[in-house]
Amino acid sequence: MWIAILENYWPEFLLGVHSIEFPEPSKHKIYVKPLDHAGTIATSYSFMRPVKIQNDWMYVELMDDNFNKKGNGWIRWTKNSKMLITYNLLS
Repeated sequence: MWIAILENYWPEFLLGVHSIEFPEPSKHKIYVKPLDHAGTIATSYSFMRPVKIQNDWMYVELMDDNFNKKGNGWIRWTKNSKMLITYNLLS
């Protein structure tokens, strides 16, 4: 029951954070659509800013070190009830 309650609040919380990152960026991809078989995006970035969440997928803006937008795409932020990202409240 607690897992279900927490899963309902994560999307709302994550859309309010300043930025997110993958703990191991080389193990994750950014996609053009929220599908595992979609094309990937190769834009270099430093941070990701959450924009929209659709189930296990999050639409993000790709930001450089100065938080200028470099592009956007979809990431898988959770899988099998395990969070795949870290978040920053202020940085």
